[in-house]
Amino acid sequence: SLKRVMALQAQLESINDEMAQHMLELEQQGNQKRAPVLAERSSAIQDVPGFWYCALLGHPLLEQYMTEQDTSILEHLTLLEVVDEEDVKSGYTIHLTFSPNAFFTNERLSKTLSYAEDGELSLRATHVEWKELPPSAGDAEPGGMGSSRKRPRGAKQSAMIAATFLRAFLWVEGQDASCLLPGDDSADVDHPAGLAEAEAFCEALKEDVWSNPLQFFERYTFHGEEDGEEDENAEGRQRKKV
Repeated sequence: SLKRVMALQAQLESINDEMAQHMLELEQQGNQKRAPVLAERSSAIQDVPGFWYCALLGHPLLEQYMTEQDTSILEHLTLLEVVDEEDVKSGYTIHLTFSPNAFFTNERLSKTLSYAEDGELSLRATHVEWKELPPSAGDAEPGGMGSSRKRPRGAKQSAMIAATFLRAFLWVEGQDASCLLPGDDSADVDHPAGLAEAEAFCEALKEDVWSNPLQFFERYTFHGEEDGEEDENAEGRQRKKV
């Protein structure tokens, strides 16, 4: 009967809830075991110049956000770190630590994703204290990035290039979402504009780059070597023609 089906379904949902709780506990235990190894890995990465810069450029989604201005800034990136909330399920924070640079005074830029009990996502991000950028760095937007495109003096801030890594990282609800690449859920009326794309951006940092940065570092450096070889071959062919 229908009552029997409903009772069995309720029993299944109870088991699912129990397993979900068990998985969270396992994840918490895993985080505790991973913590000292991750700290040691971060220390070892300090001995590899430009490691995080290359790892970010080697990610197929994140590389689409990169502009010349982004790469100039990310050359100063010394540490990428992800810290889960203690209960795991309520969110996490991504920290980007920078060496002293000509762009901003912040030593660390952070982005926090918080999930309510009903799954609703909210975002918080560091306010960037921008320095006076040299003309070659482009005009600066308060809380945002300078464009890598050359613009005449007095050009409006809205003329900034749309998709840039740092603006996407710092994006929160209520801001212009043009800096985010459109995703499959961009037309979902149940989500504020840009929220799904911002979540996907941060998930790429957390689940991909932070989880296994070496694969993206190698992807970028390997492709870079291939490009260099192609350039050398092209130059050789050109010399032969001459």
